[in-house]
Amino acid sequence: MTRLELKNHQVWQDLTEILENLDANILVQEHLNQGDFPPVRSQLSRYSCK
Repeated sequence: MTRLELKNHQVWQDLTEILENLDANILVQEHLNQGDFPPVRSQLSRYSCK
């Protein structure tokens, strides 16, 4: 059986670099700026106890 080690693979190194350079505040702001979100009340109504 062949064992494949990926912990030092270039894909993980590239992904790590991308994630380290993300600014969460900018991502959240861009998401919120796209708007058109349903009211919170409608989202919570599916969790109400009956």
